[in-house]
Amino acid sequence: QVAAAVEGFEKAVRLDPRYAIAYAGLANAHFLLYEGTRARNAADASRLATAISHARRAVDLDDTLAEGHATLAFLLVSAGRFAEAVAAGRRAVALEPQDWRHLFRLGHAAWGSERLDALRRALAIYGELAFVHFEVAMVHIARGQFASAAGVLRQGIDLQDRQAGRSWRYPA
Repeated sequence: QVAAAVEGFEKAVRLDPRYAIAYAGLANAHFLLYEGTRARNAADASRLATAISHARRAVDLDDTLAEGHATLAFLLVSAGRFAEAVAAGRRAVALEPQDWRHLFRLGHAAWGSERLDALRRALAIYGELAFVHFEVAMVHIARGQFASAAGVLRQGIDLQDRQAGRSWRYPA
């Protein structure tokens, strides 16, 4: 299915090379294919590079496309380019401050208080995002706040357990 999505987005950008949101979709599809290779001895780094290239193309075509910046932020984290990722995430949130997806991706890229703030805001908008709790717990663990981390993780586990067997728009 993801390969079919790549084909569909590639067709879209062939038909309209200035279709910025299609490049963002193409970037996400290539990223999913990259993620599928991470369990191997060597992940397909070229797939990640391709994904990043498409996300950059999206923001080059339309600097006001928050989805392009948020996608770029998420991908750059996987490439270990955290400063660039945070900048892209901040740009996405500045463009669309009430979009939980952008807040989540900024939180994924950021660290410390900025991560906590972005993820709490994402959770306030979309309270069913169990994975937020894992990302928040990482900050508490780094700060040595183990009881807080355990409490946050229990909340995430409870939320995820309630979602088991259901269809959600962004399941963890």
